[in-house]
Amino acid sequence: MRNPLSQARRPWGDAGLTLVEMLTAMVVGSIVMSAAFVMFTTAQRANATSIARQETVNQAKVSVEAIGRNLRTAIQPNQLEDTSSTDVAFVQGGPRAVAFYANVDNVDNLIGPSRVTYAVDASSRLVQTIQRPLPHAASVHIYLYCDPSLASCAKSFQVLATGVDPAAQLFTYYDDQEAVLVFDPTCTCLTATNLGVVSSVEVKLVLTTQAAVGATAVASTTYVLRIGLPNRDSVVREHT
Repeated sequence: MRNPLSQARRPWGDAGLTLVEMLTAMVVGSIVMSAAFVMFTTAQRANATSIARQETVNQAKVSVEAIGRNLRTAIQPNQLEDTSSTDVAFVQGGPRAVAFYANVDNVDNLIGPSRVTYAVDASSRLVQTIQRPLPHAASVHIYLYCDPSLASCAKSFQVLATGVDPAAQLFTYYDDQEAVLVFDPTCTCLTATNLGVVSSVEVKLVLTTQAAVGATAVASTTYVLRIGLPNRDSVVREHT
């Protein structure tokens, strides 16, 4: 008869795992890890896309409001005591570019009106250019400007937005009867006559920057602002 005390006994749970059990555990673990990784990357992409989308919205809003601030100051030079000038407030008016005289940074009319231009360049950037009059005596209100194409011409240059939709019309012009001013087909711009009757401008900025985040691209953003011209209204009242 065997002595039960002489038999070696394994502690409970010390039996170990079989190869099949180990392989099963590895497969299950890899599935869980893969699912967790997919969830993490999906959430990361969604968050990055949301951030990029908000940045695009902010860029559009800030750009259009910056244009609006300067457009509201559009003014004829003779309204700032340049009696020799017959220029109207707008120098150029096109679907994707506008240039005008603006009464900005002109305390006590010591400097005179600046020429402000907004245009979309070949790289789909919305660019602001501000050109002040040439230096003159404070008592002399004849405003002259250098050729902006020359490197020596002093001007400030700022990129307001990138990724502007190359097919979208940026500027629409209205007269004081709320009628849309039609572009001359020979230049796709406003005629000299129509430049003189612009009463308000609608700015519609469409940004289509494809800020790809993984496989996701940010959708286009559109921001619209209609801008009245108070100085134009004062001219109309003076002549009625």
